[in-house]
Amino acid sequence: MSNGSATALLREQHRLILRVVDAFERTLADSALPPRTRLESFITFFRLFTDACHHGGEEDVLFESMEEEGVGGGPIDALREEHRHGRALVRALADDLARTDDAAFRERAEDYIDFIRAHIAREDEGLFDVADNVLEGPACARVCDAYETLCRRRFEGFSLEQLERLAAGLIDQ
Repeated sequence: MSNGSATALLREQHRLILRVVDAFERTLADSALPPRTRLESFITFFRLFTDACHHGGEEDVLFESMEEEGVGGGPIDALREEHRHGRALVRALADDLARTDDAAFRERAEDYIDFIRAHIAREDEGLFDVADNVLEGPACARVCDAYETLCRRRFEGFSLEQLERLAAGLIDQ
């Protein structure tokens, strides 16, 4: 599955995540919140695709491979911490929605939107460039094969394809 760089798939996933985030922001632009089921679908996408699949791939495949090549410490530790922060924000969004606290939900949604955009920019404009320089040749092939294995997993019963279809539905509405 090697597609030229160790981060090509992750960068592609970033573009999808950002398109869903844009749709989430548009959804929240109305004065009234949309139906709860639509908001729950966004939360499902953020929890299962953005975190379990995408951040899981970064942590379990990319970061570990970089550490094996001698790149570790500060930037990778900071991004792992950001992943934990993102998980906490999404859990809080779900809690706010369950409590029907619309004001808290909107505020937390804005926090998450700002957070994930900045997080993706840091990865795309920093660590991913380093990864692509360090993980070349056989190391890149191993990383890409590991992504392929990860992408065949199920995330709370959802396949990657189902999560991508969920994203397409969120974007197109």
